[in-house]
Amino acid sequence: MSSPLEIERDLAELERVIADADRTGDHHAITRFLWRRLRLTNAEPLLARSPVPLDRIATSPTPVAEWLRIENGARFTLLERDPAERRAEQWSDRHLAQTVATLESGIRAPRGWTPLPLERALASADAWDRIVACAEILERQSDAPEHRAAIASVLDDPSVEVRRWAWLAVVRWSERDDDDSLRDAVRGGLTRDDPEVMPRIAWAAWHLGLADDAIRRIAPSLAASELAQREALQVVRWLGRRDEALRDRIEPLVESPSRDVSLDAISTLGIVAPERWTRLWSFARETTIAPARTTRRGVEVPAREMRTDRAFVAIESLRNAAPELDDEAVAVLVAHAADPALTELLAALGPRARAAVPALVARIDAAHDPESWAHDRTYQALGRIGGLEARIALMRASRTGRGVFGHHLAQLGADAVPAIAELLGESLPEPNRRVVLEVAAALGRGAEPLRELLSIELDAPSAPLRATACAALGALTVDDALAVRLASVFLACTETLPPFHRTYHLAARALAPIWAARCGHSSDLVALRCIEALGTTREYGRAHLDALRALAASQSVRGRAARSAASRIESPEPMFRPNQ
Repeated sequence: MSSPLEIERDLAELERVIADADRTGDHHAITRFLWRRLRLTNAEPLLARSPVPLDRIATSPTPVAEWLRIENGARFTLLERDPAERRAEQWSDRHLAQTVATLESGIRAPRGWTPLPLERALASADAWDRIVACAEILERQSDAPEHRAAIASVLDDPSVEVRRWAWLAVVRWSERDDDDSLRDAVRGGLTRDDPEVMPRIAWAAWHLGLADDAIRRIAPSLAASELAQREALQVVRWLGRRDEALRDRIEPLVESPSRDVSLDAISTLGIVAPERWTRLWSFARETTIAPARTTRRGVEVPAREMRTDRAFVAIESLRNAAPELDDEAVAVLVAHAADPALTELLAALGPRARAAVPALVARIDAAHDPESWAHDRTYQALGRIGGLEARIALMRASRTGRGVFGHHLAQLGADAVPAIAELLGESLPEPNRRVVLEVAAALGRGAEPLRELLSIELDAPSAPLRATACAALGALTVDDALAVRLASVFLACTETLPPFHRTYHLAARALAPIWAARCGHSSDLVALRCIEALGTTREYGRAHLDALRALAASQSVRGRAARSAASRIESPEPMFRPNQ
């Protein structure tokens, strides 16, 4: 809750941000500031000064929207984000979305309002006090019993906005816990006739394994307010149920006068009624004329035909329905494979779209720059569709200046093994060769036929190549001799590899569990080498600190090595020479 002093500081900071934005032209900085600072208790003064409209602050005023910031591209993901951190960030987004939704509904603080203590606010006759109290509990992300009891007291509040905030808090608790009190509260909520809040009750029920009860109660929300309709459609997409009663209620919503409801209904239709693909396909072909315009730099952009928003959402809906589409739908989509907008949809069809491969390859060949990043999704589709032609195209990409496209070979599974063997037998540039080794690592034990070729790469002159080969071999069955050899190679690589290097992370992540399992080996040679190597794995070794600490209690050579390894893992100091 914002105090008067904090509101003054926020206003002063907003003035500074606005001044900087006027000077630099970065007006998105104002939105970012409001995204971080906006609360119910400081909204009135901040919005009165802000040049950014309320509906531009949050991506969506629907807190049920699933906003997960996922790293861009799995092949570039090195460190998995802490789930608790990711969840906290997600709930920060949802708190902001509910704040915006409350303010957009027209609810504001009464004139002369002053904040009350939490207990008095929840018992207040003024709905604004109860809303602010629920918002404060949600913002704190508190699990205290007294706060749970406080929220339980307003779950059937006369104000729909209070109920929305209260059930949002219940959703957060149900996401983390599964106790009897929550189950009783949710089961009680499912019996209520409250279509405005039922999507949130169903959301909590989904977390608690009560989805079957929830799906039967959510239909009336599809005829309620726009916010309830959007949240109900989102929950239906999560539940992924093909329910005839829901389908008959959702299909008319595609023609809703609300643009947002219409787009959400189109997105949901592919999940609940994939047999209606012809209607989605008609939306997917909608186009409009974008008027001519002049860019900031004075460049004239002529009028052009482009797809509508409904078209792009319909294509995404068809992609979600891909596993359920019949052969007629697949034939129609394959016939339009030359359309770049359908690339991800064809990829979702997998091997059923194999007839589209020649068109995808021809699109790359006909491009002005075949090595452009614009073709990454096309190569990804080739990997997911598979087949001989796709494998040849991906092998060719692995030899080009954009060898990173070769990462998509991993999606071929076992079919990628002969391609990797052939590519490793060629004289590829180092970046391309490293990509091929990363594909082998991604195959896991499926790369077992490549063991001999991968072992040869352990003697490569380049440390990144050796480290990547370690990662690939670490995904196979590893005996004691190989574990010791991988430890020796990795330790040698750390002499030149900085801790932020991609190949360092790939190898450390794959090998840390292997070395940790051998810290107590009967052979001192194996144990000491594995302990030493484990000490260089930094954050990947933290999961195995208990094993090292158990050994560290000993005064033996193995105990001293374990203490040294544990201290290196825990030490915030860099373990590698800089500028290498």
